[in-house]
Amino acid sequence: MNTWSERFVSEYERFVNWFPSTEYKLLEKGGSQVSWKDVETTGYEEPSRNKLETFIKFTMKNYLLCKDGEEITDVKLLAKQFRECKKRKTSITKESKNVNKKQKKEEKKEQKEEKKEQKEEKKQKKEQKEEKKFDVIVDEKLDTSDIEYLKTLTFNTLELEKCFGKPIFFPNEKEYQYEWKLMIGSKIFSIYNWLNDDNDFDDFKECEWYLAGMEKNTDEQRYLLNFIELKINQFNEIEKESELDERQEENTSEISKEEIDELRIDENEISLSRNVDDRDEMIDIELDLIDDDVEINIDDIDFDF
Repeated sequence: MNTWSERFVSEYERFVNWFPSTEYKLLEKGGSQVSWKDVETTGYEEPSRNKLETFIKFTMKNYLLCKDGEEITDVKLLAKQFRECKKRKTSITKESKNVNKKQKKEEKKEQKEEKKEQKEEKKQKKEQKEEKKFDVIVDEKLDTSDIEYLKTLTFNTLELEKCFGKPIFFPNEKEYQYEWKLMIGSKIFSIYNWLNDDNDFDDFKECEWYLAGMEKNTDEQRYLLNFIELKINQFNEIEKESELDERQEENTSEISKEEIDELRIDENEISLSRNVDDRDEMIDIELDLIDDDVEINIDDIDFDF
C-alpha cells in the first residue's frame, strides 16, 4: 500500500485527470494505450522534492510516453506544462444564448468593477510587500528535510555563488549534490540541484537550480527572489565600473609613456644644444686672450672642454 502524503495524492489525482486533455499518450511496451489510473504504483517511494517528476520517471520504466507518434523523455517539460495549466482557470462559465442585452451589460459592469477592486487590492498588497524586509541568513545547520519543491529558478551557478558563496556539497546523495540552506525571516528555504533527464548530474557550473520551501508564494519567497535579483544587478554594476576603471588606467598609462619619451627627446636636444654653445664660447675666449701681433696656427691651440 502506498504511503503517500496528502499533498502528493492531491497533485497526483489532478495530474491523472489533466493528462487525457493533452496530446500526450501513455503506452505499454507493446504499443497499446493505457490510462494513468491503471498504472502500477507499487514500489514507488515518494521523495521530499520534485515528486511529480520522480513519479513520471518511475512510470516510464515500464511504459512509453508519446506525443504525435514520437517518444517523449523530457519529464520536466511535462510537469511544467501541468503546473502552468493549474494556474489557469480549469473551467470557463458558459453564458446562455438566451441572455438578453441588459443582462450582458450588467455583467460587464460588474466585471469592470470587480477588476477595479482587484487592481486596488493588488496595489495595496504590492505596497505592503515593498514595506516588508527580512533577514537573509545562510546556515548549513538548517534542517531542510521536510521542505518541498516550489519552482525552478532562472539564476545560474555563478550568480548564486555571488549572492551566497559556495554551496554545501553532498558526495553521497543520489538525487542531488549541492544545496544552499537559507533562513528568510522565520521561514526555511533550500536552493539545490537535481538529477537531469539522463539520471545524471550536470557539471556544477551548468546546473539547473530549484527552490524548495514549506509554502508557496509567501512574502519571504518573493523577498528572497527579489533579493537575489538585486544582488546580481549590484554585482554587475560593480564589475562594469571596475572594467571602466581598468580601461581608463590603461589609457592613462599609455599616454604617460608617450609623454615620458617626448620629454627625454627634448632633454637630449637641449643638452646637445648646450654643448655646442659652450664650445663656441670657449673658442671665442681663447682667441680674445691671444695677442693680435702674434701669428696664430690654429692647429697649435689646445681646446679643453
